[in-house]
Amino acid sequence: MSRLLSSLVDAYGPSGREDNIRGLIQTVLKGAADELTVDALGNLIAVTQDNVKRMLAYSSIAHAGFILVPLVGAFTVSSGLPTGQAGSVASIMFYLVAYGFATIGCFAIVSLVRSQGREATGLEAWAGIGRRNPVIGVTMVVFLLSLAGIPLTAGFVGKFAAFAAAWRGGYWWLALVAILGSVVAVFIYIRIIQVMFFREPADVPEAQVAEAGAPVLIVLAVCLLGTVGLFIAPGPVLDTFQAVSDFLIPVAAQ
Repeated sequence: MSRLLSSLVDAYGPSGREDNIRGLIQTVLKGAADELTVDALGNLIAVTQDNVKRMLAYSSIAHAGFILVPLVGAFTVSSGLPTGQAGSVASIMFYLVAYGFATIGCFAIVSLVRSQGREATGLEAWAGIGRRNPVIGVTMVVFLLSLAGIPLTAGFVGKFAAFAAAWRGGYWWLALVAILGSVVAVFIYIRIIQVMFFREPADVPEAQVAEAGAPVLIVLAVCLLGTVGLFIAPGPVLDTFQAVSDFLIPVAAQ
């Protein structure tokens, strides 16, 4: 990661020029391949966890790698892309926003699920909680599906934009590897959903959803609206991020 960041500084620093970009791409490609290897390990570890917080934490490793994937198409940031197509920087910005909404929403709900006066993060304690609290259950499902990159959520648009940037940059095989990594990650989130709605409580204290205060309700509402809204109308946000990247990259390369 430090090698990757150093390369970015060298290429886009005061002395950087466009002829440095090709070398940057090669370095980023190596860094992205390393990240995808770590992503696969992170996903495999997450699948074996029985703690909701740990599952979300390990799966975040994969998202860090996915964010690096569009960097391999970095030369497309201001190369006259057709209207409606986002370059690497814009794709990363959108992915971060979509991932942020879903992640903050998930952890806000985790903070509400309690047993014996404290957070119930054990997966077994979540058994049936979606049936007992359908509003919280469905809201959690929306956030998890967005993290998985399932259609009808902002996460789908974010992953599509990110992987498409790498594909247009000529690294289609890396985009395919990232897609396979996303398929593995889906099992992590589906497992949580399955426990919430289709499993009966085991021999553990049954968790309950605490009453949410105004701040938590506002956070959940904003995250839910962002997660759904960025799927319905991603264009204005992507166009804004693309305009920002088109302005910043040439300035940084001077």
